[in-house]
Amino acid sequence: MGNKKQKNDTHKLQAKFKNEVLQFHNDGGALFIWGDNAPLYDHANLILPVIMKDKDVVLMGNTPGSKVLKVGSGDTKQQFGRHMITSGIVNMYEGVTICYPKTLGGLKVLATSSDGHPAICYADHEVLDANCGRVVVDTGFTKNYCSWDEAGTARYIINATVWLLGLERRLIQGEAITSRVSRSKSSKSK
Repeated sequence: MGNKKQKNDTHKLQAKFKNEVLQFHNDGGALFIWGDNAPLYDHANLILPVIMKDKDVVLMGNTPGSKVLKVGSGDTKQQFGRHMITSGIVNMYEGVTICYPKTLGGLKVLATSSDGHPAICYADHEVLDANCGRVVVDTGFTKNYCSWDEAGTARYIINATVWLLGLERRLIQGEAITSRVSRSKSSKSK
């Protein structure tokens, strides 16, 4: 009896988590989604298929990492591409043991792991609904506490966070940069 109740409670918590995150995202909130080796991506897999409108956009796997990626082409093994997120970075630690997306859907690859899988991906208003926030998916959250001071990690986190804010979009729309992005009139009537 206890296991059945525990599973039911877990499903309720997962549903609440998913609904709250999706509401935040649909209201213009940006998402920095982190994963790592199995099973440390289950939370991401509740969200990714819904926001990317593709049931196969999920994280999976458990590949060795612990290497440093170099600036180059984002879709080349052990490299990351040039983007506002990687501005000023020449090396980036990939994480210890990492996962990867099963499929990309509309995600764009920014970095490829030393094992040849997408390691950092992003999506913006080219593929997301107009009022949704931007998305960054990073498959090696261990970079946040292993080698934090090495290989560009701190700068990457700062750059990604600023990019996620979408300040240039707010300025173009005439929005105050201190408030949440408002929904357009056409989206409110839907």
